[in-house]
Amino acid sequence: MMNISREELLVKYEEYLKSLGKSQQTIRSYKNAYNRFVRDTDFELEDMVDITQSWCLEYANSLREEISVATINKHTKQLSSFYQFLNVKGYTNINPFFRLPSLSNCDSEYKDKVMTNEQVKALLKASDTFEQEDWKNGLRDKTMMYLLMNIGTRIGELSRVRVEDIDLENKKIFIRGKGHNDNVSRFSNFNDTTKELIERLIAKKPNRKYLFTNYKGEQLNEQTIRKVWYKCCEIANVEGFTPHSVRHMIGSTLVAKGVDLKKVAFVLGHNSWKTTERYYVRPKESMADILDNMADIFE
Repeated sequence: MMNISREELLVKYEEYLKSLGKSQQTIRSYKNAYNRFVRDTDFELEDMVDITQSWCLEYANSLREEISVATINKHTKQLSSFYQFLNVKGYTNINPFFRLPSLSNCDSEYKDKVMTNEQVKALLKASDTFEQEDWKNGLRDKTMMYLLMNIGTRIGELSRVRVEDIDLENKKIFIRGKGHNDNVSRFSNFNDTTKELIERLIAKKPNRKYLFTNYKGEQLNEQTIRKVWYKCCEIANVEGFTPHSVRHMIGSTLVAKGVDLKKVAFVLGHNSWKTTERYYVRPKESMADILDNMADIFE
């Protein structure tokens, strides 16, 4: 995979689909699924051969904010076809999208499942152990968790945060939109605890370009951020949530507080407040525990 560009890979994929007798309309649809996947994940080619089915399920669920469940299920089947193509060409021997469980058309469970006060605190406490136990990259990983909990950004957006995007004096951060989409780029705030962590992290390597980097000093990939999340979940004994759950928690909480939907849409980086309305409108009386939690985190 290292010796081929994304453009060349797409051309070969189109040739493969033609060899299967697919119509031009079908080929366009399959290519659109591939292009969305690349745009959404911002993956390097070598990253595509190192993902799990659990990751694919998380990715599929994250698309609920933008497209219908029926379309998501269609995309996952098309991405399974793309991985079958990679198998045939010898690029990889895995297909994490194969027989991926379909998402339900009922969104009630998705809308109602929000992390509790105790769960969020447990996750942050778990990230504290990274430094306490001299964890490799402990400060970096702890800072990632605290910043994620503060701003509710997408994983891809978190990985793209640059030092130049951070205003430490005013505790503000510029979030580069999903898929480099300027329409959903925005500013957000973080608290004093997170500010201190960011200052310490930058001080360790002042000339860094990206806030979160690997051992080579390069932009940290999304898989590593997810591994940190699930390690925290394991330590905290918190099950059933993904990094995307933080966005759901923040969106639900702001709506329950009475914040205007258009403002909530801006905070979350949605192209339309209709998306926000679809997933984050909920009865205020069911949010008491979450509201207490937000007061603790965003002091």
